[in-house]
Formats: sequence, structure tokens, C-alpha cells
Amino acid sequence: MFFINFEGHEVTHPGDVEAIRLEVEKQLANAEGKPHTIVNYDNFSIRPSMLDAYSEMVTRLVKLLRRRNALYDKQFLRMKLGDALKRRSVALYIYESPEESREHNIK
Repeated sequence: MFFINFEGHEVTHPGDVEAIRLEVEKQLANAEGKPHTIVNYDNFSIRPSMLDAYSEMVTRLVKLLRRRNALYDKQFLRMKLGDALKRRSVALYIYESPEESREHNIK
């Protein structure tokens, strides 16, 4: 399982998007197989001008991983990121808590 904690993280410019991509790829470079991924987006913020670039980066990473991906937060995903990823045909499970996402990934 691969866990990313974006709690309180802010994406304000293209360099932030690129830094995230590079770090995720680095962390997964030696992973065996394609792990289940859980991302915590609690209190995550992104400038509207960065939403398309961020969504495109996430889309590329999800296609690279081709495994079940679970995300959780209170409202951000449903309102902003969820719609942007849906337009790109990226299927993600969105949960409201870490516990709910863990329960789903155990099954």
C-alpha cells in the first residue's frame, strides 16, 4: 500500500505540481508491483489556475499505477478535483475518512 499525506498542502504554481510528480515517481520507482494508493487531501488547497495541470498529472500517475486508488477528505475532492478527474475518465474511490478508505482497501 502506498500512502500520500497532502493534509494542509497547498499547490500554487506549476513547480508544485512537478515536485509532487517527481516525488511520487521516486517513491514508487522500486515498488514491487502496483500498490493500492491512498491519498489524504484533508485541508489541501489548490489555486484554480493549477487545477488542470494537477489533474493531468494525477491522471498520468493513475494510468501508470493502474491499480485501485482511494482518496479521502471532507469536501475538496467532491467539489474540485473529483470533477476534473472525472472529465479525464479517471475512476477513483473518494471517502470521507482514513478509516473508511482502509476498510474498502482491506476487502
